[in-house]
Amino acid sequence: MSAGDRSPLDRRWVERHPSNLNHILEVTGVTVRYGPVLAVDRASMSAACGAAVALVGPNGAGKSSLLKALAGVVRAAEGRMRWRGLPLRKCVAEVAYLAQREEVDWDFPLTVRGLVEMGRYAHTGWWRPFGRRDRSQVEHALATMGLAELAERQIGELSGGQQQRAFLARAIAQEAHVLLLDEPFTGLDQPAQADLGELIRAMTREGRLVVATHHDLATVGDLFDDVVLLNTQVVARGSAVEVMRDEPLRACYGDRWRALSGWSAWRVARGRTAGSGATGTLDGLEAEDGQPGSGEGGARTEARA
Repeated sequence: MSAGDRSPLDRRWVERHPSNLNHILEVTGVTVRYGPVLAVDRASMSAACGAAVALVGPNGAGKSSLLKALAGVVRAAEGRMRWRGLPLRKCVAEVAYLAQREEVDWDFPLTVRGLVEMGRYAHTGWWRPFGRRDRSQVEHALATMGLAELAERQIGELSGGQQQRAFLARAIAQEAHVLLLDEPFTGLDQPAQADLGELIRAMTREGRLVVATHHDLATVGDLFDDVVLLNTQVVARGSAVEVMRDEPLRACYGDRWRALSGWSAWRVARGRTAGSGATGTLDGLEAEDGQPGSGEGGARTEARA
């Protein structure tokens, strides 16, 4: 079953949350430290439901650290995170976090059904028995993601694309408003990437907010509405059209951005690299001295937080 066959992805969720498009995620001056190491420095951004937002930057830029701070996996040293006007920590049932695939123990004796059922724990707690609605929501999530026939499979037996769909099914069972995805496309083949991209688009059409770390510049413009360029600090933020240009990218990746001289940044973002088979992936490039270079963003991009 293709993503298009499943759209609208979760009509009952849309009906239960008709005003969700007015919900805003606000991040103000968030700093994350690991001991003496500064991972994220006073990052600020905002995003509304109905959008897919990419966190883009070089290795060690703080993308995953910022995402984990939003998810509550790591504690922010300072700053404020709010969802629909409330502290984000008070809205944990509305936020679903999908870790990088390499952080998941795929040998753990957990079935697809067991994984999806974990989405209900945000509502029931760990020990309360499931009620009729909980069981119904789990079955609905499995069917929506096309996983009903695989429900009793151990999660490590699934393909990469099926594993990502299983985690999205957990988010649907949770009835999450905000999905935080850490490198969701990494390790997937092209058909699975296309399917996942369609699923993310379907979720945003329903009014959910998706925030994901992403490293492939060639696909950013096709997959995401908005982009936050991050290199410890926020370098630029705005629509994909505004941000994926030479100057903001140079400011984020530093002088080594010149390695792509002769490429149009927007062509890279749209996957149209002129006369080259390269993908536009810059995740391995580090800015000089670990700091973003100087430069100005596009017309409506916002400079560092």
